[in-house]
Parts: sequence; C-alpha cells; structure tokens
Amino acid sequence: MEKNPFPSLKGRYAAILLATLSLFVLAPLLPSDRLIPWELTLVTLLVFFSSLRALWTSRTMLLIVGFLGAAFLVVETLEPLLDENGAPVATDILGFAFQFTICFGILYDIFGREKVTADTVYGASAVYLLLGLAFARLFLLIEHLDPGAFAVNDVLAAELEQEGWRHSGVMQYFSLVTLTTIGYGDISPVSPLARNLAAVEGVIGQLFIAAVVARLVSLYTPSRQRRP
Repeated sequence: MEKNPFPSLKGRYAAILLATLSLFVLAPLLPSDRLIPWELTLVTLLVFFSSLRALWTSRTMLLIVGFLGAAFLVVETLEPLLDENGAPVATDILGFAFQFTICFGILYDIFGREKVTADTVYGASAVYLLLGLAFARLFLLIEHLDPGAFAVNDVLAAELEQEGWRHSGVMQYFSLVTLTTIGYGDISPVSPLARNLAAVEGVIGQLFIAAVVARLVSLYTPSRQRRP
C-alpha cells in the first residue's frame, strides 16, 4: 500500500499554519467594543511561539523573529495607552516586519530541502497566509497616515463607521482577496501608494504560487521516479 504523504500534523510548520488560520477566522468574529480582545492576543502569541519553533534551526532567524515578535506584542498590547498617532504606526511596522521575516525564514528552509513532505506543504501554506497578514499591516499603515486611501461601498462604510479600520478585519479581507487576485470590488485602493502596493501584492501572490508549486513538484517527482 502506498504511504500517505500527509499522515499527520506533526512537524515544524503545522502549528504556525493553524495559528495563522485562526487569526483570519477570529478577527471578524470578535467584539469591537474591546480595543484588544484577549482571544486575538492569545492567537497572536501562538503565532509567535510557533514561529520560534518553526525557525529554531537557524539561530540568526530565531533571534531576529524573537526580537521583532516580542516588540510587536508589547507595542500592540500597550497601543491603547500610547500616543494615538504614533502607536498604530509602530504596531503596523513591527507587525509587517515580524510576519515578513517569518515568511523569509520558512521559504529559505523550503527551497533548501531535498524532498517534499507534509511539513513542507504546511510551511508553504503558512507563508501564503502570513503574506496576506503582512500586507494587511501595510494597508492599515497607509490608511492611518492617509485617511481615505481606500474607497469602500455602503455596506463596508457602515461597518467601518461602527468598528473602525483596526478592529473590523476589513484590511485582512482586502489583503487576502488582493493576494489571490479575486477582487470583489467592495473595497478599492484610491491613493497612488495604496494602488501600487495592492498591485505588488497581487503580483507576489501569483509569483508565489508559480515558484513554490514548481519547487514542490521538482522535489516530489524524482522521489516517485526512483521507486522500483
């Protein structure tokens, strides 16, 4: 009987994949009357610790991710107590740096492997979702520095008026539909910087799929051919 290539969730990347998925699922469901819901903080901590576990083989990456993740968690937790103009900027910059560095570390490991495993697929999937979260941070930063950089329809406008950009999960939604090049049209970048960044994310999303799938296929095919 042929062995199942995806036998379990064991490995370095399964935990970070599940934690990242939880961020996408939880963000729109949590109440907006709390500035920082403890559930979201808990999941962010899971992403932090699972990223350390995923990158533990590289001391340099471990130190960089550990520093950025710790700084991001501290600033995000204290954001309601800090300057309302400077704190969101610091949170978004640190959040993007933290998530993008995790993506780089995982991709560096994946492209250096000699065979594809279930863990490799989990890692690639986690990177794809983390790219969406990282770009969402940049979009939030642009909207904070340049209010009106994004245009929304009436439904989203009512939601944003009640909950605000930072607590509605709208930017995560926009980032993911941009990364996958779906584009429903209910939110659109208006300012030049927002439009260019959205275009960059769309291109990265397509190149990621092409490059990573090609790499995984190149690793998997020879292993099948070597079977007697």
